[in-house]
Amino acid sequence: MNQMDHDFGLMMGFIMTLGFAMVAVPGAPGGAIMTALPFLSIIGIAIDSPLASLMIAI
Repeated sequence: MNQMDHDFGLMMGFIMTLGFAMVAVPGAPGGAIMTALPFLSIIGIAIDSPLASLMIAI
């Protein structure tokens, strides 16, 4: 995770935020990653990074 400090609070906050965001996604093809994209910065993945671009492409 890009040499970040990680703890239970950070992971649980990310999982809960992502859980709330994923409620409206099941009907949108490819919508899961597009909905998750703004929240990836919580765990250190910038929106304009190559890793985010790779996740969108896959």
